[in-house]
Formats: sequence, C-alpha cells, structure tokens
Amino acid sequence: MMDFYNQKHAKARKSHKCEFCGKEIIPGETYSYESGKFDGDFFVRKLCEPCFTMLTEFIDYTGEDEFQWDWIQEWLHDEYCKDDCKDKCEYSFSKVQCCPIVREKFKGLLEEGQ
Repeated sequence: MMDFYNQKHAKARKSHKCEFCGKEIIPGETYSYESGKFDGDFFVRKLCEPCFTMLTEFIDYTGEDEFQWDWIQEWLHDEYCKDDCKDKCEYSFSKVQCCPIVREKFKGLLEEGQ
C-alpha cells in the first residue's frame, strides 16, 4: 500500500539512469523524479520521459496504481509489438521498452499532451 507519493518533472543537471529502460538521462533532458513510501519502504525512482509515459498509460489502462515492471513489459509486448516482429525482434520481451518502434509511439503521446 502506498503511504505517500510525490512526482515532478525535472531537468537533469547531471547524468541519471532510467529505472525502467536503463537509458542514460543526460544533463538538460527532462525526466520524471518520483519518491514515496510503499509498504513501509521509501523509494526514489527516475524515469526518462518515454518510460514515464509508458508507466502512466499502463496505469490508465489497468486502473491499478500498483505494478511490477514485467507487467508493463507484457502489456507493451501485447499492445504495441506488431505480429510479424514479436518473435524476430532484436529487443527481447524483457527489453521491449527499449524498442525504437515502441518508444516512438510513446514519444508521440508526450508531444500530444504538451
């Protein structure tokens, strides 16, 4: 259960690593900074903009506010991977969030929301 949660968008002053895709968030790039307390444990999470949008869309889609990263990977794979590339893609199921095709779809969602 979430005891508290804070989220803000920040402009990186130094390099960070996205928790979901592992991409480097470079200085000057906007990212999501999240902190909170879940089941008694404090957490801090930094996500690049496309991964934050993936997370937000997943939560909107499921209506759940609790998740595991592999649930999001499964959802991305099922919803956004084309049938002809699902088994041949160089981005395995565990790295579907790094696929340029999937990331481009979420980049578009970011631009629409601005």
